Amino acid sequence: MDSTFPGNCGMWRAVRAPWVHVAFYLVIIGWEIVNAVLRWWGSVAQLRGLRKSEAEFRQAKQIGVVALTTGTLQWFPAFLRIGAE
Repeated sequence: MDSTFPGNCGMWRAVRAPWVHVAFYLVIIGWEIVNAVLRWWGSVAQLRGLRKSEAEFRQAKQIGVVALTTGTLQWFPAFLRIGAE
């Protein structure tokens, strides 16, 4: 909201409390850390599953699907929809 003109009708949406900005920033960083851990865990589990059996590989794919889902949820609803506002 710092790049809008003074007296803009949309200024009522501005969040002026600095602690809210910091809280959202920390939540985003935490979300990215969890997502990175899930992706690494899924990658390692799938590589181990390749050596063992097809059933274990398929089971390991679930971790990867969860990781990709959390990443997609971060980008589309959180960044593109909320952050774009």
